[in-house]
Amino acid sequence: MVFKALLEFKTHYETVHLPLIQKLAGADFPLSHRRLYLARPAPGEDNSFPAAVLIGNQDDFAFDAIVELTFTDEAAFKVFFTRRQEAGTKELVDADEEKFLDQTKFKAVVLGEVHETTS
Repeated sequence: MVFKALLEFKTHYETVHLPLIQKLAGADFPLSHRRLYLARPAPGEDNSFPAAVLIGNQDDFAFDAIVELTFTDEAAFKVFFTRRQEAGTKELVDADEEKFLDQTKFKAVVLGEVHETTS
C-alpha cells in the first residue's frame, strides 16, 4: 500500500537517515536541517494518497519532502558537502539512501537571497 510506503519513508528519514548524517557530519552538521513533508491526507481512487494540491497538477508533486539545510556561511556549506563525498562516508550514506529514496526524483539547488515576511 502506498500510504504505508510514505509512512515508512518519513520514519526512515527521521529515525535512521538523519541520525546517520548527524553522526557522520559531527561538528560540521548544518545549523538546521528542516524537513517539510507534503500533505497526503486521503487515499485517491487508486489508493495512491495524492498530494493536497492547491495550485498545479498532481504530476507536479511526485516527491514527498522538501529539505532545507542552513549553514553559518558558504565555507561551512562546502565542508559539509565535501565530507559527504569522503570515502567511507559516501558509501554509508549512499547505501542508506538506496533504502528509501527514489534517486530519479532527488533534486538539489543552492538558494540565493531569502526574504521572509512575518506578521
